Amino acid sequence: MRAYAGALVHCDVAVKQMILAIDEHTPCIVMDLDETHVLVNTKMLDTLLEMLETEVRFGTS
Repeated sequence: MRAYAGALVHCDVAVKQMILAIDEHTPCIVMDLDETHVLVNTKMLDTLLEMLETEVRFGTS
């Protein structure tokens, strides 16, 4: 058994899909919990937030 430091992210389904897409090329998810919750590596949280902001602002992936 391994322990990971993670941040619980609660979001709507659309944002969750963006997080899953980002995770494909920049691994950041520790565990996918359900439709609106995901556990994210705390070391990657700032990077993930920046990437989400860029995605929302410019629509690039």
